[in-house]
Amino acid sequence: MTVIENKRRGGSVQIVCEDDIFLVRPRGYIGRRLLTEGLRDATAFGLEHPSGWWHVTDTTGVRFVNPLNPVSLRKIQRLPNVRGYVVIAPSRPVRFGMRLMHWLLRQDAVLRTERDARDWISRNQPA
Repeated sequence: MTVIENKRRGGSVQIVCEDDIFLVRPRGYIGRRLLTEGLRDATAFGLEHPSGWWHVTDTTGVRFVNPLNPVSLRKIQRLPNVRGYVVIAPSRPVRFGMRLMHWLLRQDAVLRTERDARDWISRNQPA
């Protein structure tokens, strides 16, 4: 397991890389620069996992985001060798909003906990 920390004024992102899961834990304000750094790290992870991997984002600690972030988040589905994009959103209103934005974000699942996300991924692994 590898842990990457990206910090900027007002926010930070912890990335936990384990097996075929790229887990992103943003905190505070998530601006374009933090998002761009995370996508660069995800691209490198994807190139190291030619058999496929899952991008998981835990929104628990997010307080505010740049309104243009959804445009960049669309790039997740085009990362090298990505199997899918799973979002963890503990708040019912956030989960509802994320599901409404599916047309823009293209996430495969929006779930309540990290355990739910891991269970969903294990059920959706390719045969």
